[in-house]
Order: sequence, then structure tokens, then C-alpha cells
Amino acid sequence: MPMIVLWPMRESWANVGLEIFKRGSVVSTFIRRAILAMGIILFASRPGVADIVHDNLLKMADQYRLPRTVHATMDTFLEPKKTSFMGPTRRGTYECWVDGEKYRLAQLTVPPNSNFDNELRWDGERIQELGVDSSTLLISKNARRNTPSMSLLPLLRPFQFLFTDGGINRAVMLTWADASSEQTRARFAAARKIPSKKAGVLEAVYPGGKDYRGIDYVYHIEFGGTPAFMPSKIREVSSAGVDLLTAEITYRPIQCAAGQAYLPHSIHLTVRDPDNSELYVQTVTVTSIEVDKPIPPETFTVDFQTVRSVIDLDYVPTLPGHGSATKDASAPEGPAAAPPLRQW
Repeated sequence: MPMIVLWPMRESWANVGLEIFKRGSVVSTFIRRAILAMGIILFASRPGVADIVHDNLLKMADQYRLPRTVHATMDTFLEPKKTSFMGPTRRGTYECWVDGEKYRLAQLTVPPNSNFDNELRWDGERIQELGVDSSTLLISKNARRNTPSMSLLPLLRPFQFLFTDGGINRAVMLTWADASSEQTRARFAAARKIPSKKAGVLEAVYPGGKDYRGIDYVYHIEFGGTPAFMPSKIREVSSAGVDLLTAEITYRPIQCAAGQAYLPHSIHLTVRDPDNSELYVQTVTVTSIEVDKPIPPETFTVDFQTVRSVIDLDYVPTLPGHGSATKDASAPEGPAAAPPLRQW
């Protein structure tokens, strides 16, 4: 007569299946296999096991839905490791404003450097990229236009793995609205948990692609800091195993009207060449941050009368006799306007 085993109700079906499997003499091989498969499926579907990476990323994105507006200042220090790259060691500042889909990012070096001092704004209708030293303004109604002179907004560095390093989205600015969008949340499903060699660290891999040099890479995301659901390290790893980019991030709590949000406090970047030699290191530290404070609309728009020249990147010249060219009707006329260009 088969032995009957009773389990307390609090035991999970996964444990029941495993126990029956171990007592294999009382059930057929077919039933044991079916119960084991059911136990494995139930175990894998438990919250905190298979879905913990996805849950962490959703919680991360939730942080960017809490503040209605953001104004932050940051100090930055960049140290080139190769004299032929990016000039001398330099310090600088970032300042950013965010209000819904509108944003403004200003990066300045100390002392000033015309190659790196730029502002980027999106007022809901057009991108405006201003060279501070040249006083030249580039405008476009294409919100996804490449902006190679500006790096990723530091407060959005946890989304580094969505900031592609190649293809049509290279140098396309990831925005606060992007970070909190449903489309971004859907992309988290591509992340998968992998074994970690570091104690207390959860690690995941996320699909990459080819960078601008044609090098294949994937992203490795580590969760090992505070809070546990925010990425503490993101690495862009080449097919040869080189960490082309490493972003190490710390966080601090910010009180918003809608609740407490965790946003980056410091970011340390290390960038390497494919031969594993260091190209440069950069540290960004948040020095002040305000949330849920009204931001004047003019913050996100450059007054054309204050710049030396304006270049409409959407302007398409036409041949004589084929109609008039398309240009931004709000761009200034007269000597202040530079000849329109299609690209820079």
C-alpha cells in the first residue's frame, strides 16, 4: 500500500513536488517527472527569483515619475589618460532643468573651452543647441536629432544600457520623459539575470549592438549598492571581454511631493579603448538638487536676439524653379542669421 505523506498547508507546491520526487518509490516515474517539472516552473515564477532584475528596473524607472520638475547642479572632473585625446585635464559644471518633456542641459568647463562649452534645450517644439563661445545656435524640430557635442544627462546615467553607442540612435539624447515612458519600461524585458562572482551583487546582461567602430558589445548591469534596486555599476563589455565603458553610480534620497525618490549623487566613468588601455576617467558629483519647484517656460527657449548666428538644421535647399526652400519661419532674418546648413 502506498505510503501517504501529509504536509502542513503552509508548504508551497514546489516543495511538495520536490518531496514526492525524493520519495520516488511511492509514485510512478511519469508522475514524479510531471511533479518535478511543475515544481521547477512554480519556483522560477516566484517573485524575487526569475523576475528580480525586471522588478528592479521597473522600480528604477518609477523614481523618475515622482518629481514633477527638477533643477540640479553638478561638478565634474575629467582626466584624459592619453594626451592625444580631449586635451588637458579639466574641471567643469553641469546644470539641468526638467519639466515634463522639456529639458535644458548646460555644460561648462573651468577655465572655458570652446570645444566643450555647450547648451542643449528642448522646449516641446524644437531642439536648440548653443555653442557658448561661438554664440552659434543650431535648431531643429526633430526631437531625435543627434547631438554629439552633449553627453548623457548625468542624472539619467542609470539608463546607460538604453543609450546606444552605435547605429541610428548614436548620440541621440535620452530624455527624462524617455526614462519614465511606458516604451522604456517595455524594453526592460530584454534584461536577464546571470550568475555573479561578487558576493551580495545581483548581475544582469542586456543586449547591446555594434558601437561606432563596429565593435560588438553587450551591457552588464550590477545591483550591489543602496538602494538595492538601483544599478550600482553598468559596464559596456566588448565581444573580446574589454569593459569599453564602466559607470559606477551612488544615490541619495530626494523628497518629492509624490514620495521619496532615489536619484544619482555621484557617477564615476571609466572609458577604455578596445586594447583595454584607459582613454579617460570622469567623475560627476551632484552639488544641489531641487524638485517640484516651478520653472519659467523661457528657461527652455533661447532668445534668437541674444546669439550671433542661427543655423536651421531642417532647411532643405531647392534648385531654382522648383519652389521655395523649407525653413523655420521663426528663425531671425537679416545679418544675424547664418546660411542654413543641413548638417554639422
